[in-house]
Amino acid sequence: MALDRMTRITLNDGHTIPPLGLGVFQIEDATVCERAVAAALDCGYRHIDTAAIYGNEEAVGRAISRSGIPREELFVTTKCWVDDFGREATRKAFDASRKKLGLDVIDLYLLHWPVDETMMGAWETLADLRAEGAVRSIGVSNFTVRRFEEFFLPSHGCRAGGEPGGAASVQQPAGCAGVLSRERHRSGKLLAAGAGEGAG
Repeated sequence: MALDRMTRITLNDGHTIPPLGLGVFQIEDATVCERAVAAALDCGYRHIDTAAIYGNEEAVGRAISRSGIPREELFVTTKCWVDDFGREATRKAFDASRKKLGLDVIDLYLLHWPVDETMMGAWETLADLRAEGAVRSIGVSNFTVRRFEEFFLPSHGCRAGGEPGGAASVQQPAGCAGVLSRERHRSGKLLAAGAGEGAG
């Protein structure tokens, strides 16, 4: 598939996501992060991927605000860290991330890492946030394919909370290179694999 600025992939909840995006993992300096995001947006990127644990959501938010790009053209992903998993803790973490980003609605909100003890409560909160319109799509990150399949088995309680209307980021497979590659899992959910530019 040829990719350009207008290319979008449709998620299973009907929302669309740009297949290429800039991830800001390990860009700890706020000024550097803001400049990187601004440069990416200027080059045509429309998907920015951050996370609470990265500590740079505010810098991402400033770059987006100053870009002048209409909000509807942008797709912003952020993630809830494991220390904030749980019904109430996840909601507080989401509110903090949304405030730092300066956004009314987050396009994709992910559980950052699989943790058995508190993951179910966190997932239920994500489903609530989506139902309330605070998040457009939800999903999970850094799951192996096996963990992903176990969590979303039909008999698992998360089915009652709604299937993830978003992407599942799997742990990087050997040989994965490029910024972002995506494919459909046999369940119909969208799987994503990320790597640094030029990584192998």
